[in-house]
Amino acid sequence: MNLEQAKEAFIDHWGAMASVWGVNRSMAQIYALLLIQPQPINTDDIIEQLQFSRGNVSMSMKDLMEWGLVYKVFKSGDRKDYFEAEKDMYVALSRIVAERKRKELDPVMRQIDRLRKINDHDADPEDLLAFNSALKSVYEMGRTTDNFLSIVSDTKKTKLMKWINKIKR
Repeated sequence: MNLEQAKEAFIDHWGAMASVWGVNRSMAQIYALLLIQPQPINTDDIIEQLQFSRGNVSMSMKDLMEWGLVYKVFKSGDRKDYFEAEKDMYVALSRIVAERKRKELDPVMRQIDRLRKINDHDADPEDLLAFNSALKSVYEMGRTTDNFLSIVSDTKKTKLMKWINKIKR
């Protein structure tokens, strides 16, 4: 396997892995491409190398920049926008975790919190108890997950590594 084949395999694998985690495959493949570039590249380079549509690249780049995983770089004398990836994987992980928490866990927790306040005097007491018990369990797991994700997304690299190594033991 030569370098170009290895790069292609890495990009494909990164996209497949990300899609299992619920992240858009194209977005992940663009990030992977930028991650392995020694220098920033422009949109045309991304389109050419990945054979994606301009619209797909544009939307994915917008999301990647919103997540703080890709930065726009300006080259003097060139009107094109160039891009580079956040290459510190601890920073990238913390940003991904923070974004997924904001978009997925936080809304669920707000909804569960609202549902926990139900006060239906006409409901069957056994049904109400079962409902409230299930919500309490889900809410507690959500809070535990929220605390864990907050630690991961807010922790500095060295502190995070010490914490992970402690868990591994």
